Amino acid sequence: MDLTCGSHQMLLHPNSTHLTGITTEFGLFEYKRLTFGLRNASSSLQRLMSLVLNGLSDLQIGCYIDDIIIASSDCNQHLARLELVFQRLLTANLKVKPSKCAFLQFEISFLGHTVKEGKVLSDSKNLKSIKDSLPPNSKKKVRSCGDPEFLPMTSLLKLLT
Repeated sequence: MDLTCGSHQMLLHPNSTHLTGITTEFGLFEYKRLTFGLRNASSSLQRLMSLVLNGLSDLQIGCYIDDIIIASSDCNQHLARLELVFQRLLTANLKVKPSKCAFLQFEISFLGHTVKEGKVLSDSKNLKSIKDSLPPNSKKKVRSCGDPEFLPMTSLLKLLT
């Protein structure tokens, strides 16, 4: 599941709105809700979602920022977990985007990975971009590779293939 404009569903504290101000010829405008591009927007939304879904990780319900994943072993269990998540979202006045939700699936794509039958696999399109990249030809290039995430990515790749 994915929240509808997740950041915009989170109200800013009134003492923080002045930090988002924009002055134009028409006056001063300040955001009342969290907006994209603010330094701590992602971590603030993650904190909110962690509070909303607190205690559900033992039920194989997790989230990453505004993306929610629910794992279950059968249809009835999945429906019960969906109801629990929907109740929590309703209580927090958070809305999901139906077009970005997939329910009762045997295989889903989540955060660039395929989750299938209790296994996490890398999406083939991500593997292709790694395979198509030019191999580094010096120690310096191995360390940098134009991307500080290169070495961790290659370590993760071994786990996912």
